[in-house]
Amino acid sequence: MENLLDLLIGLALLYLLTAVAASFIVEFGASWTNLRATGLKRFITRLLHKAESSQPGTDWGDKLYQHGLIQALHSPPVLLGSTVSAPSYIPSQTYASAILDLVRDALKQDKGQPLDLTKVQDKLKDAGFKDLPPGLADSLNSAFSKGINSVQALEKELAGQFDAAMERASGWYKRATQGILIGVAFALALCFNLDTFYVAKRLLQDEALRSDAVGMARLVNPGDGSRSVDDLTAALRIRTTILDKNVDAVTALKVEKEAAARSTNLAALQRLQADNYFDPHQARMDHQLLTASDPQKRSEAFAALFPPADMNACPSSTSSAGTEPGTEANLCEWLRYISGTKDAVREAAILKFSATGIPSSLPARVLSPQLARLIAAAIRAPDTEAPLKALQDYLKRNAEYSKKLDASLIATLSRLPKVAWIGDVWSQLEWTALFGWLATALMAGFGAPFWFELLGKLVNLRGVGIKPAPATTPGVKT
Repeated sequence: MENLLDLLIGLALLYLLTAVAASFIVEFGASWTNLRATGLKRFITRLLHKAESSQPGTDWGDKLYQHGLIQALHSPPVLLGSTVSAPSYIPSQTYASAILDLVRDALKQDKGQPLDLTKVQDKLKDAGFKDLPPGLADSLNSAFSKGINSVQALEKELAGQFDAAMERASGWYKRATQGILIGVAFALALCFNLDTFYVAKRLLQDEALRSDAVGMARLVNPGDGSRSVDDLTAALRIRTTILDKNVDAVTALKVEKEAAARSTNLAALQRLQADNYFDPHQARMDHQLLTASDPQKRSEAFAALFPPADMNACPSSTSSAGTEPGTEANLCEWLRYISGTKDAVREAAILKFSATGIPSSLPARVLSPQLARLIAAAIRAPDTEAPLKALQDYLKRNAEYSKKLDASLIATLSRLPKVAWIGDVWSQLEWTALFGWLATALMAGFGAPFWFELLGKLVNLRGVGIKPAPATTPGVKT
């Protein structure tokens, strides 16, 4: 029984690590090609026009993206070197408000005037409303058929329709990325000979290998809820991507009061943050605060994220004019910018900061959102010891965990001599390895969360062990 559990644990570990590596490559590619943003616009165009394209000059998808509320989500450049990036996420309420503004423009109503629902209904009946795309016309007709008689109710209905469409878009994205994930996993399996059948055979034959695999599995997921798949992926990504010298430099920092030393500290933090770019849309965003419809709640959220002390600590515009990018001037300039903007722009800027911890309008892609927030907190309070210590403690814990993972992985791989670069073991392989690579790719396609959860259950089951035989008293027959 234990041998079978050890075999399952070893294979689950293989599929988990393959899925993590493949998903990292897929997500990086999706982020690089802006796949989410492209898919979002594609689905919005289909929602409005019942097709993926329309006649030039009549594309309401383009009109929508040019609206001020949506432009705010593009995060217009503020700092040197920053670029405009299309949004990968649009709040449903923002979408509905922008659409109703466009309908108001199509009716040629004055700016700032409440939308005249009677006019909209008359135009829909009249079939002369040719400027309205067919998908939107159907959405409005469906809304009015439910007895909607106020702009607020119409806005809510359109937001609900948008949410439903985005659920389908999310399903499309998952299906698309799962196919790509399997392809990438197969490429990894081929390149490193991740042959399911070879690994299974070795696990059955080598007791020490089974022991090493179980030990690594307990390190990856102890089964007690103390670790998550995000912890694992962040540790592996940080370990393989972030430069050790930048981590070491930040770990050795001390709080400095003197301006030049403090500037050096901030530059070191900025270098580490630059290594940490990846994808903000993997982060957990605080939607309750940041998408609140009540302006008072948005103001409270802004104040909670950026206390007045932040602004008071900023140098004046003249004194910071010559400061190089990468120092506290970045945050201060960003704070000044959003403090004077409209709610929609401010909300988008805070949303990006909440997701990434990066106080800029750069196309912020972060490897580890938690690390990004800790670095940003240290940048915001360069004279305070607590934020820097929290960051350093996180880096030390991560380094220790990475070292244990490295040691465990090396010990396990040492007993799998054929798991190596394909060019080094090609002469030892048989044609049946192709089926082993395919099996690994297909299993990895279930995704890292699935295998992480299953691994935890197997580890727990393995921890229960086999029930020991009852103790016997010498001289007494049973």
